[in-house]
Amino acid sequence: MSKPVIRVAAGVTAHFYAQGVTIVTQLATLPIFLARWSTEQYGQWIMLSAIPVYLTVADFGIVTAAGNMMSMHKARGETAELNRVFKSSIFIIVCVVPLLALLTVVPLLFFGFGLSTDHRSALAALLLASLLNVACGLFDAAYRPFGKYPKVTVLLTTARVFDWMGTIAGLYIGGSLASAALGLLSGRFVACIAIFLFALRDVPELKWNLRQVDGSLVKQLIRSGVGFLSFPIGNLLTLQGMVVLVGAQLGGGAVALFNSSRTLARLLAQLAILTGKSSAPEISKLYGAGKDREADALITKLLWTILPLTIVGAIALELLGPTILEHWSRGKLILDRKVFTWLVVGAIFAAYWQIRSTQLTATNRHSFLASMFLIVSASALLAAFLTEKYFGITAAAASTCLIEVAMVLFTTWALVRVKQSMVFRRRMAP
Repeated sequence: MSKPVIRVAAGVTAHFYAQGVTIVTQLATLPIFLARWSTEQYGQWIMLSAIPVYLTVADFGIVTAAGNMMSMHKARGETAELNRVFKSSIFIIVCVVPLLALLTVVPLLFFGFGLSTDHRSALAALLLASLLNVACGLFDAAYRPFGKYPKVTVLLTTARVFDWMGTIAGLYIGGSLASAALGLLSGRFVACIAIFLFALRDVPELKWNLRQVDGSLVKQLIRSGVGFLSFPIGNLLTLQGMVVLVGAQLGGGAVALFNSSRTLARLLAQLAILTGKSSAPEISKLYGAGKDREADALITKLLWTILPLTIVGAIALELLGPTILEHWSRGKLILDRKVFTWLVVGAIFAAYWQIRSTQLTATNRHSFLASMFLIVSASALLAAFLTEKYFGITAAAASTCLIEVAMVLFTTWALVRVKQSMVFRRRMAP
């Protein structure tokens, strides 16, 4: 195995660790919280915790764009340029995070908004923790260019464990919503300090200061970063939006069946998504070093390793899906074969374009693709809205599948556009 493939495999393993942490903490949270709180108080905690999630896109994709650019500079041995990009991204975060804290947390301290003091204090602490999480994105950008993406993934996942442990400590020490939220904030703060100390040791080439911030780079990072925003917004439309639409038009039972079926089918695409994330640093470095053929070969190798596995998994799910859903729902949900097949086929197409698109997202050439994803997602939601009254949840499942099919086509188109522009530039070069 080549070193890039080994690092990609290590990255995928790190992401499986992250998935494991998510599963364990989610399973453990419910009984631990209900042992201390009533279901009403726990429901209030869930609602408050959901609000700050929207701040997780507060870096506008800038940290991702910076990490890609830094990886390409590192591949060319341009340490000074790498540091300029890093300092520019620090500058943006230093400006954005305090500003958002001022706009969101400070008003909670002075105005009631119809909330109790406990609710407002808890929400303020949760917002601050979410903004600290945004700032932690700098660590991802710092480690990525140096072939240490798996390590930073493990560190950032372990930070979530600190969050969770702090929350539990606050829950049992104070017993209030505010104490649990302050525990989470304390855990996040301790984790941030620990990862910063690790970063000073692990990537000594980077300078954590604001000297030589480049204004033109700041603008370039903002432009590249905003393009990445279309992906989470599109996901919001297709994931949450489709569920809300099904619920509004078809009722709670339809939501339960659709959401459970989609969750099961999306497991197929997870390996491809995690592989794409893990390969991005390697793709950035190869393209940055001018090794286009090696980058293309790596993508092709990963694609034809993951895609057959996804197809085999799809066949297995088609056979075992009814049994899995019956046991998972304790017999309360019966699988709709047509709905499930649409979703499974969509997952196969998703696996394909998620890996192929890494050639674009890892090199900040994603603007066209991201725009298309947003347009396709909105169009699919509209199509489901117009057809659900005739075809039920099959319309939502088909619309979900058609998003993935369309994205295969648009990914191919985007890659052709990039290659054509590269050929044109070479011909025009003196």
